[in-house]
Amino acid sequence: MAQDAGSEWRDGLPFFGGSAWLDLVNTTAVVDGAPVDFIAGLDDFRRWVKAAALPVPSPPDEADHQAALALRQRLREAAPSLSAGGAPPAPLVETLNGALAGLSASPRLEVRDGAAALRDRLAFSGPPATALVAEDAARFLCEYEPARLRGCASPTCTMVFYDRGRNNTRRWCSMSICGNREKVAAYRARKAGR
Repeated sequence: MAQDAGSEWRDGLPFFGGSAWLDLVNTTAVVDGAPVDFIAGLDDFRRWVKAAALPVPSPPDEADHQAALALRQRLREAAPSLSAGGAPPAPLVETLNGALAGLSASPRLEVRDGAAALRDRLAFSGPPATALVAEDAARFLCEYEPARLRGCASPTCTMVFYDRGRNNTRRWCSMSICGNREKVAAYRARKAGR
């Protein structure tokens, strides 16, 4: 599920990860030394789903919210071992499969402006937003390069991202936030050392 790469913040929410599942993981963060949960409440989660542009049939309900919180926890726990090249842990696989059980797709032929295209029509029998994020995570796990999945290099940041750059040299969740902060600190340290 591709995100709008041009916007790191949408509606006051962080979207640094590069995919829906990483952006869900990044809804817990440490800001100015204090933990923040960007989707603690149902309204917060609804705002996140809208900002993430997840194609859900209706606003999420509390069951979807709780399922997303559980999925986020499993994904956050698994991220370090996944970035080290480990197999997806059994609890994560179980949680993903549970969420995926509520998602089905059937192909549908559509014609727009004279051009035919085959598109999936989604149907949900469980929490839709969680199912879509689980699908994103499952697809990712089938094709990712472990060395590109990493945490921000800032010692005070908890964000996780996937480096899609050709050179695989990204160090910060956001160059405009953590990268800039670290570069300014290094510059000041050099100036103070003169």
